[in-house]
Parts: sequence; structure tokens; C-alpha cells
Amino acid sequence: MKIIWIVLVFLLSGCSVTQPTITDYRIDPSVDIKQTQENLKQRSIKIVPLFSNVSLATNTMHYRVGQYKEYSFTQSAWADTPTRAITNKIVNVLEKSGLFDGVYSYKSSKSTELVLEVSINEFIQSFDEAENNSFVTLDISYNLIEKKTTKLLGTKNFTKTMQTKTVDAQGGVEALNTLLAETLEETVVWLSEQK
Repeated sequence: MKIIWIVLVFLLSGCSVTQPTITDYRIDPSVDIKQTQENLKQRSIKIVPLFSNVSLATNTMHYRVGQYKEYSFTQSAWADTPTRAITNKIVNVLEKSGLFDGVYSYKSSKSTELVLEVSINEFIQSFDEAENNSFVTLDISYNLIEKKTTKLLGTKNFTKTMQTKTVDAQGGVEALNTLLAETLEETVVWLSEQK
């Protein structure tokens, strides 16, 4: 009888343990893109993600401490994987820009004249060893390719860092969204200059 009572107490106490809630953060930068008066390309483009950092293909939110240590936030996560969220945002921004006859994601079966290869090399928050200060790093590379000839029409790399306003996950997310917004605006300018 005592054993049954102990087992019941153990089981009931296990059920009353509360798990900390996880906050999901979105990658959704406010990008101010004015549609161009003239379609500069008269060609369609497909956005193809070539992600070199495997951790960006998951919802787990990673951060760095010092030069070599990398961890995962336990109470914060991405609402969508950075690879998918950023790729979708690039498609949306280029559609809004009016630079191309059509803008399609890599999932589309539509054949296009141009391909934009995107590599997200860094998209992370870093802390100093004492974890008193933090900053974010964003590093994105592009290759613009003419599909029929496979000719490389242009290549561009954007690398940016920014100090966070707060030393927590939310501060990192806000800073990353700010940097991504700046980078996407500059991406449109760069693409408009390609011949």
C-alpha cells in the first residue's frame, strides 16, 4: 500500500511541474520600397536559397558568447526558419519594387530568365564573455545569373553589425530585423544597377 501511495505522489507531482513558455519571434522587417515607375528588366527572376549555415534552417534561435561558443536560447525560438522567412521577404520586396516582369520563389515551376542565388552566411546575436553587451551580425551574398547562358551578371555581399538596445533575445531580434530591412533596400538598389 505504501508503494502505491509513493508512486501516486510521484506521478501527481510530475504533472504539476510547469514548463517555461517559449516566445516565438518573427523575421518581418519594415522595408520601405517605392515601386519604380519603369520596369527596368522586362525579365522575370527566381529566388534560389543557397544557405551555408545549417542552423538557419531550423526554428532554434542560436547565439554566441565570446569568439567560439555557440548556444541555443531555451525560451526563445524563430516562428519560421530564417532561411524560409528571409527568402520569402526577398521575394515580397522584389515584387513590390517593380524591377522585374515577375518574381518567383524557388518552389515555383515557372521558368524565368534570371536567377538570384542567395546565401545567408550570418544571422546571429553575439554576447561578450560577461554577457553584459550584445550585437548582431548579418551577412548575405547574392549571385545574379542569366539562366539560359548561366552567365554571372553580378555578385554582391552585404555584411552589417549593430549593437542591440537590450541584452536579450528580443533586443537581438529587433536589431536583426533592422539590419535586414537596410540590406533589402540596398539589394533593390544594387539589382536596379545591373545590366
